[in-house]
This record gives sequence, C-alpha cells and structure tokens, in this order.
Amino acid sequence: MAKHDKTYGYTIALWENGRTAASLFRRLADYKSNMQYPTTSLWTAMMAPSYSPWPFRYLLSFLRNRDASGDLWNMCHFWSNFEIADMDFFRSPQYRDLFRVLDQDGGFYYERWGDAPVHSLAAAMLLRPEQVHHFSDFGYRHDNFQHCTFAPTGKEKSKGVLVPGTSEVGNVGLFPREELGCKCVCDPGIKRIDETCFNRIKRTVM
Repeated sequence: MAKHDKTYGYTIALWENGRTAASLFRRLADYKSNMQYPTTSLWTAMMAPSYSPWPFRYLLSFLRNRDASGDLWNMCHFWSNFEIADMDFFRSPQYRDLFRVLDQDGGFYYERWGDAPVHSLAAAMLLRPEQVHHFSDFGYRHDNFQHCTFAPTGKEKSKGVLVPGTSEVGNVGLFPREELGCKCVCDPGIKRIDETCFNRIKRTVM
C-alpha cells in the first residue's frame, strides 16, 4: 500500500442500515461544503442523486438525511471489521477536525454513528479515489456474510463489473470461476455480499 500510495484498504463494501445514521450524511455534506472540499468520483459513488425538479429538490433538502441539494447517501460503506489504513490519515488535522465536528453534533450518542460509515464517508471526502484499495484477493467472512475471491470475466470487465454478481450463482461452493489471491473456499450455506456497492466504488478508480 505504501509503495502504490494507498491510504485506506477494505475487503467488504455493503449497505448500512439507514436508521442507525439518519443525519450523518447531511452533517458531513454540510461540513464538506463549508470546507470547500472538492467532490470526487468516490464521494459521488456514495450518493443516490435526486432526479426531482428543482422546487422539489429544495423541499427535499429540508429532510435531515439529504444534503443541501436534496441528494441522499446510498448507504454504501466499507466494513471496518477488516481495514488496513495509514494511521497518518486518522491523525491528520483534516480528519481530526471532521471528527471533532461530529462529536460536538452528538450523533454518536443520539443516533448510532458507527466507525464504518464515518471512516467511509471521511475517506470519500478527504482521499483521492486512487488512494483507496479493495483487497479483492482476500476472502473474508463475518457471521452471515462473506466476500469470495471470484474474478470477473473479460466481458464483465468491459461493462465495468469488477466483482461478479450473486444472482447467477446456485451453490457458491461450486462456483465455476477463476479465483484471485487466496483461493479460499466459499461456504455454500452463507450469503455472498451483494456486488452493487463494490462495483460502484471500484469503478471510481478504473
């Protein structure tokens, strides 16, 4: 990671339960706007834009889970159960100031702002997309979820698919695909993580 200028690495990307962090995205989006941080493709990969016409977008902006333009966080985030990061990122003045603002807001206590969505949205705000790395060659299992190291086909890659879908699979333990890295065996009795968030995020560095 140091050799290739990577700052944050993850194995799993999936959806957060929106009820646990209802106002987190708005708070961070306002902070980003106040600090005039640029909008990168990684930040937009975490968003679900509103396609409503402007008068309705203006009204949507009053909802606590939307930004000032009426857009939503799509709930994609990196799971922090397995993450490798340059600690200088978390010690940086930018991250510490962002965390101070969140702490003063009180959402850690009144909602349930977890470390995973905070790390994810902070990385999307403060890092360049190419500084974030997916360990696609590390299989990982946590309770009822698992990430398998299956490689996409050439046809899938041409369509921007970097993590194969789950719908085409019957028994994942017998999945007839090339594997990456660790060649781990997926448990056929455990759900594979949906590929949507993986692909949204990974496309930002294609």
